[in-house]
Amino acid sequence: MDLNQNSAAPAAVLELKHPVEWGSDGLITHLYFRRPKFKDIRETEGKSPTITAVNLVCRLTGATPPFLDDLDAEDFMEAGKIIRGFLPESPEDGGNGSEPSHED
Repeated sequence: MDLNQNSAAPAAVLELKHPVEWGSDGLITHLYFRRPKFKDIRETEGKSPTITAVNLVCRLTGATPPFLDDLDAEDFMEAGKIIRGFLPESPEDGGNGSEPSHED
C-alpha cells in the first residue's frame, strides 16, 4: 500500500494529528484524497454510514481497512469531513440537491 502522494495533484490533503507507523510505508503523516467519481458513491449504496465512510476513505486515498483501524478517531473524523465536502447535499440530508443561491 502506497499512501504517498501520487503524481496527480490531490483534491485534498489531511495532515494527521496522530501519525501512524505502517510497516514498510513507515510513518504516515498525511492522507491524500482524490475527488470521488460516481462509481465510488455507487459502491457504497445501501451500506451503513460507518461502512460508507470507511469505503470512501479507502477508495479515495488508497488506504486499506486495516490501516484505518489504526487511525486515530480524531483523524478519521477529519477524513469524514473531507469526504462530506466533496458531496453535494441531497434532499434527504436537508438540501434541495442544487447549488445554493447567491442572492444579494
